[in-house]
Amino acid sequence: MVIGGGEDKVQDRKILKAFIEHAGGSQARVAIIPCASREPDVIGKIYSDIFADLRAEFVQVWDIRERPGTAKKKLKS
Repeated sequence: MVIGGGEDKVQDRKILKAFIEHAGGSQARVAIIPCASREPDVIGKIYSDIFADLRAEFVQVWDIRERPGTAKKKLKS
């Protein structure tokens, strides 16, 4: 399920609570991929803290700005 943007991260967190509930509640395993953010490290930490606070079992931030090894590879013509 994709979420993000203008949902309430501070008050009721209705959308985020529903997300965790549908993901398995206290057994939820969540991957955070902050690819639409100008500050992915900051946003990833915010969501990671929120989901941990909502008791998700496993929360991990994935940084997909660069693929491993592609920066050094050159295309052959």
